[in-house]
Amino acid sequence: MAMDVTQSLAGLRARLAQFSGPQKVIVGLLAVVGLVAVVTFGRWVSAPSYGVLMAGLEPTDAAAITAQLDAGGVPYKLEANGGTVLVPEGDLQAQRLAVAAAGLPEGTTQGYELLDAQGMTSSSFQQKIAYQRAVEGELSKTLEQMSDVRTATVHLSLPDDQLYTDKATPARASVLLDTQGTLPRESVESVQRLVAAAVPDLEPDGVTVSDTRGTLLSGDGATAGTDEEQTVEDAAAARADSMLASVLGAGHAVVRVNAEMDPTTRSSESETYDPKKTVTLRRDDSKETYDTTGTTNGGVVSVPDPVASASTNGTGTYAKDENNEEYGVTRKLDKSSVLPGALKRLTVAVVLDTRSPGPSKQVVQDLVSNAVGLDPARGDTISVALAAFSGDTAPAPAPTTSRDWVRTGTTAFAVLLLLIVALAFLKAARRGTIAEIPLETLALPSADEPAALERAQVLALDTSARDAAEQDARILELVDSRPDEVGVLIRNWLSEPGEVAR
Repeated sequence: MAMDVTQSLAGLRARLAQFSGPQKVIVGLLAVVGLVAVVTFGRWVSAPSYGVLMAGLEPTDAAAITAQLDAGGVPYKLEANGGTVLVPEGDLQAQRLAVAAAGLPEGTTQGYELLDAQGMTSSSFQQKIAYQRAVEGELSKTLEQMSDVRTATVHLSLPDDQLYTDKATPARASVLLDTQGTLPRESVESVQRLVAAAVPDLEPDGVTVSDTRGTLLSGDGATAGTDEEQTVEDAAAARADSMLASVLGAGHAVVRVNAEMDPTTRSSESETYDPKKTVTLRRDDSKETYDTTGTTNGGVVSVPDPVASASTNGTGTYAKDENNEEYGVTRKLDKSSVLPGALKRLTVAVVLDTRSPGPSKQVVQDLVSNAVGLDPARGDTISVALAAFSGDTAPAPAPTTSRDWVRTGTTAFAVLLLLIVALAFLKAARRGTIAEIPLETLALPSADEPAALERAQVLALDTSARDAAEQDARILELVDSRPDEVGVLIRNWLSEPGEVAR
């Protein structure tokens, strides 16, 4: 093994000795570039990957966290103008616990800490403002605990107490959120109820929520029913897709559903009278009877009532029956209220793959209409079309991040650079140069070279069997593959000039 290595090094030195000066410089530069590329690639591969420790930090919090990392000897990086701190992924969990144990980040939002700074000489106005700021700070801290909220700012409008309740002004609140993406409708309602529950005399409708992009998430101008529309569309499309997948096979039909919701709230009241149907509302019955024969009242003889006398039948008695009834027409009162989010209109689009045999378009239209619950009276429509799909539908690949692109590009560049260096080196090594050979080096073969000379005789070319072009190619091949034996043969020819001349 040692002999092979020694011979290889000797052969390499011999080849390098044949290079000219510019070729040696090129080979040296290529070797240096290759070495630098290998070292850089190795350091890049061995470097640890970093993960986000904290993001969206204030400058004071970022300074405190980096100071703690410096004290612990943990490497870190800063991004987003110093608002994001990254540490090696191997230390990520441990450093998060350490940062939390140190009470970081403290943040610039203060809550009830403001009340601790109140002095004995503070006026009632200062105390009121400090309490309001404390409540705003505590609400901001609470909202920032939500998973989709980065930062939150709460402003309260608390009116002064009024003696008369009819002149009292309700409390109001505004919330500004920095969110990760679009905040769902349920989360917005949760924010409204959370703020309203913490402030006296504040209703959820009195809380206005906006995001940092200027989108009104709640209030009078908020878009109602967006999430409800998405829910209705997803449910209807899922029912139609599952049915068509069973009939046509997976990936041979595409269904899209568009739901239009009514964001308004409506209430109606109707009162109906039926004159053909009456009902007794009130009834009074009264009856009077007495005997007038020989009756006196304090020496005064009573005179019977002429109307009553008509009913005495000559018996001297009096009787009266009275019935009073009040009738009313039948009345029907109906009250109804429609909440926002009612389905107003539904449109469905279906595309079928022509390569998959199945039922006709009309059959598919009827099936999908029944599956999603189309109502023509409501204005719902459906459209079915045929098209040749380009291929089997497959889930879209996961998006490639910029870090993956950088890593892939760097790896490909390093491999390409190493390949170029290797090819250039091999080409330069095989090229060789033509140099003068001193005659004294071409001495007669020594006594230990008869075997090499015998092998070299085998290399003699049969000029009668080959043309000139083939003979030249054969000579170059032998010189390249067996240089030692060719050298022995040449020295033998030079030592016998007469024979070579023949």
